[in-house]
Order: sequence, then structure tokens, then C-alpha cells
Amino acid sequence: MRYVISESRLERIFKNFMDSQYDLTYDRAPREFVDKNGEVFGLTIQYQFYYADYQTEYSLNQMFGELTNELLVRYLRERFSDTRIDGIE
Repeated sequence: MRYVISESRLERIFKNFMDSQYDLTYDRAPREFVDKNGEVFGLTIQYQFYYADYQTEYSLNQMFGELTNELLVRYLRERFSDTRIDGIE
């Protein structure tokens, strides 16, 4: 059986997942995104986002597939609108 999820619903699911699992904050000095446990989730270098570790990237890709990077960029831009993020490396 095949299911179709609208783009807006997928974005809400992704946002809810990120908020519940990571609850990110942004530390400007080292340009790091930190999760609710104090672990570095990722960082920005020259307006590009980089995951802190491969396991996080892998697990998000397993859940959200090929749209993960697009969903993450939208999420970060919305949640941290004063931080410029052009893409994900």
C-alpha cells in the first residue's frame, strides 16, 4: 500500500520530531547548534550547515529520506531566522 503525505504535513512532522528529539539552540560564538542534552548537533561554516557526526545525519536520512536536507534547511531557517544558512554539506 502506498501513502502520500502533503509537503506541509511532512514539514510539520519533521518540525515536531526535531523539537521533541533535539530542541536545538544556537550558540553564536562557536556557530554551533546544540541539542537539549548539551551535545553539538551541527555547526555553520560560511553559511553552510555541517552535521557534528555521521550517525545523526544517517538516522535523519533513514527516517525522512532524500528530503531530509531540504526539510532541515527549512526548519533551521524558520527556527533561527537571524542565522543565515544557505545549504547543507
